[in-house]
Amino acid sequence: MARITYTPGEGDPHTTRCHGITFKAHVPTEVPDGKMTTQIVTKRTTTADGRSVLVTNETEQINLWKLLVGNPQFYVDGQANAKAVKPSPRIESAEDYEAFARSWIDAQTDVKVMDQRWDDEEAMREELSIPENMLNRLSDALVMRAAKLRYLERKRQTPAMQAKGQQQVTSNQQMK
Repeated sequence: MARITYTPGEGDPHTTRCHGITFKAHVPTEVPDGKMTTQIVTKRTTTADGRSVLVTNETEQINLWKLLVGNPQFYVDGQANAKAVKPSPRIESAEDYEAFARSWIDAQTDVKVMDQRWDDEEAMREELSIPENMLNRLSDALVMRAAKLRYLERKRQTPAMQAKGQQQVTSNQQMK
């Protein structure tokens, strides 16, 4: 039995499903040694004229844990990830989620990305049973951050763009 732990990076989901097994973030999962998966493999072969070439049209059965040893999102039996990644914080409660969400909301620089991330995390909020008052606080923080980002974007506009925008507002008012 191999103990495999999913370690999501920033922005990754709290759970993931890999070859029929659901992994929760930072929770070791027992995977039977006999759990196999089909993997496309690259092999070197020699052609009739003596050239050495790589062929990738072959498949091979491989233990799932052997496959995941090379994946930086997983720890297998306490071995280090394939490459170092900064693990996301462990989110087990509504309070954990509130701190997590506030940190990424405050760090956002793009309103569309921020809105998409909020939508993507809806299942996590439901799973953690985030209370209504906490959702309201986070929603307010989201709205305030979006307003600040829009304000900063307007300030970055060139004076010519600002003047053009003001002319357009003035002409629209005159049409009324």
